[in-house]
Amino acid sequence: MKKVIAAAIQYEPAMYANQVNLEDLYSLTEKAALNGANIIVLPEMATTGYGWSNRWELAPYVETIPGATTDLFARITRQYGCYIVIGMAEVDPATGIFYNSAALLGPYGLIGSYRKTHLFISDPRWAAVGNLGLPVWDTNFGRIGIAICMDMEFPEVARVLALKGAEIIAFPCNWLGETCPSALWMTRAMENEVYIVAANRWGRERGVEFSGGSCVIDPQGNVLSYQGSGNGVIGAEFDLTKKSDKSINPLPLGKIQTLPGEYLQRRRPELYRQLMCFGHLWRPEMFFGLDRYNPLPPGRESLIGVVQFEADSSSRDHNLFRIKQWVAQAKHEHPELQLLVFPELANTGLDLNRMDELAEPVPGITTTFISHLAIEYALYLAWGMAERGEDGQIYLTAVLVGPDGRMYTYRKVHLLAEDQIWARPGSTLPLPIDTPIGRIGLLLGTDLLFPEAVRCLATQGVDLVLAPSALTGSGPVGLDPNQNLEVCSVKKNDPYHWCIWRIRAWENSVFLAVANPASRGEVRRGLNLSGIFGPVPYERCEPCREVLEKAAEGLLVASISTSRANREGYKVRAKDNLRRRNTSLYRELVIIDHVRP
Repeated sequence: MKKVIAAAIQYEPAMYANQVNLEDLYSLTEKAALNGANIIVLPEMATTGYGWSNRWELAPYVETIPGATTDLFARITRQYGCYIVIGMAEVDPATGIFYNSAALLGPYGLIGSYRKTHLFISDPRWAAVGNLGLPVWDTNFGRIGIAICMDMEFPEVARVLALKGAEIIAFPCNWLGETCPSALWMTRAMENEVYIVAANRWGRERGVEFSGGSCVIDPQGNVLSYQGSGNGVIGAEFDLTKKSDKSINPLPLGKIQTLPGEYLQRRRPELYRQLMCFGHLWRPEMFFGLDRYNPLPPGRESLIGVVQFEADSSSRDHNLFRIKQWVAQAKHEHPELQLLVFPELANTGLDLNRMDELAEPVPGITTTFISHLAIEYALYLAWGMAERGEDGQIYLTAVLVGPDGRMYTYRKVHLLAEDQIWARPGSTLPLPIDTPIGRIGLLLGTDLLFPEAVRCLATQGVDLVLAPSALTGSGPVGLDPNQNLEVCSVKKNDPYHWCIWRIRAWENSVFLAVANPASRGEVRRGLNLSGIFGPVPYERCEPCREVLEKAAEGLLVASISTSRANREGYKVRAKDNLRRRNTSLYRELVIIDHVRP
């Protein structure tokens, strides 16, 4: 069956009140089933509450799976022919070990269970890391996978579920710290082309406020329905066949845009072996002197900038002249500036009818000209260009030149349909570049849409990712099809509620500098946004501190820090999110020729 009605239950459980919680949850779940819901998701730890301080405090309330609670809710699945995912505290009867778990129930009872694998602040006090892997189950209403709360902060989890064939991710959570529906949830749905049914708790517990915002999100990241706060049932109907619809409208010349259905098919798993490395688990400077062979540059404060401008596709010379003007202006206004990033194809623009003519070798006219600028103005300069390779093929290439004239290049490996009209993909992801500013990684616009690309750089200790880009599109939308999600925010109006660049910087503990072209008449609150984004968690729900939101040309300069004495610098160098990864679960990410069921 392709038509699906999915529902999320939003609820505020009380600690030490399991019977009351069960009665309330049963009533809300039955209400959803009566209204025709085929898949119903309840919050994380729905029957007990979340913030337990130790095993002994929680011990009276843990249950086995199957057990009394699963038997109770199986009455609903049997009566209505639906599926229920319920979050609960589980005890393994064979070992006595506790887990933060979720059970999947169907028309014939218990189908399976999942144990949370990426634990948050409270869980490690009483729960073990889950040991059931990342399973996906076939149901009458599509293939379902489960992620629990912090699991979703790690792009690997949703990605593995999607690669295993999940069409719907049930997401019980106790999310906090930001306005929900979270931009991170929307990003996970979009980059993996899956529906997400997010059931979040709301209210306060032991002084902590939870965000609510339970919702149903489609494979483009759009929020189909949601509820800000209060107990309730959130539902949406969708057609699973639509998620694979790749039909598009013709694009005007001069635009590079993502197309539906491309994120999984255009992965490069043969390049992702680095994802399986756990480089930040240990501090190598304490053992064997490993860091002396590849030391991180010392932490420091640096001033960097991005330029948003529209290249003239009829004149490379004019574009190079304008690049020189921007460099001169930036250095005049900010004498301490050390690095400047220009957009993709900054030297030529994109004219599909002339790319064969516009492509040039590296080194060549453009690289020579900009290298002289870098030396003259004592700057690192980065941009993207069409390169004529030694094999005669055209590549989309990122170039970084330094004040000493040294040049670094990277050929884009993640090409979408619009790129492949005229360019070929590169064969390797970039290696980190050590500079006085910090450890730098080069990517190009569409690379950022694949979470593996930034992650591979982050696991090698990169501090700053430079991304010359040429992207368009406003990104996912909320309930009103004419506006972005910020109009739905229950806490405040945030024009950058969904910003994938903010997510990429935060989830990888890096600074990210994105330079997109300027343009006329576009909404710049999505993929086409230019800016400098930082690594601090939960500040992603605040207005971006340094963003070029208008379509007009402009220069943006911001200070970044890799010093551990600075909060942002500490996050970049410690890379906490990488330390918490569970790489033993990620094998599917690097399997070549993996065919999604």
